[in-house]
Amino acid sequence: SLALLFPVSTLPFFARRNALAKRRIAINNSIFFFKKITQQNPIDYLNRYRIEAACIKLTETNDSITDIALACGFNDVSYFIKMFRRYKGISPLKYKKNTSDS
Repeated sequence: SLALLFPVSTLPFFARRNALAKRRIAINNSIFFFKKITQQNPIDYLNRYRIEAACIKLTETNDSITDIALACGFNDVSYFIKMFRRYKGISPLKYKKNTSDS
């Protein structure tokens, strides 16, 4: 009998493990379809969205780079600058200067 192999006390463990496995599969499927639709992974998509929001703030406000980074969802200014350079090929400060000169 199965009950002899696994004591009753271990059943909640297996139930939790099964639920976690199902959740993991659902998340993986969601990520797969997200990538298929957007051609980007969710983090990349979110970072691009935040950088675009930052570009608007950089051109339309006089807020500091730190304030803009925080307002756009970046908790680390260094990471914000790194991501900004990755997506825009220029630092946020140079971007701000270039757009204010126009």
